[in-house]
Amino acid sequence: MPVPGAYEPVLEFSDPALVRESALFSFNPLVYLYFMISFLIVPYPLYWCVARKYKWELADKSLARHWSDMILGFSYGTILFVFGNYTHAFSWVTVVAFYPSLFGYALIAELPFTKYSLPNMKQWPMGMWAVFITAIVRTTRIGSASASIA
Repeated sequence: MPVPGAYEPVLEFSDPALVRESALFSFNPLVYLYFMISFLIVPYPLYWCVARKYKWELADKSLARHWSDMILGFSYGTILFVFGNYTHAFSWVTVVAFYPSLFGYALIAELPFTKYSLPNMKQWPMGMWAVFITAIVRTTRIGSASASIA
């Protein structure tokens, strides 16, 4: 087998220890498996079970719809993993931060005054406006704080 020349690209899986933080993309199959287990395969049924237990609003779905949601999740997760450089960035901190956020968001979404959609803004109650404006202000402050750090 000939040795690749100076201009021949070598395609192989990324070694997380050797991937630069500024890499445009990278892929490691083992880290990808952990990523998908942590953010799609476990949370999808876990959220469903918790929502059922606490009688949160759940849309009735057929088996085909669940399958479709999983495939879409894998598609989005793959794009996020590759171009988000999760080969390098994935760690226990990411996973630990994800689960409280998932259920915290669910608790906010289950408040009676937050069950409105964006196209119905004219009919929003004051509580929904308070949540919406707080989220915008909070996001703006976090964005400006991270911009000043960089």
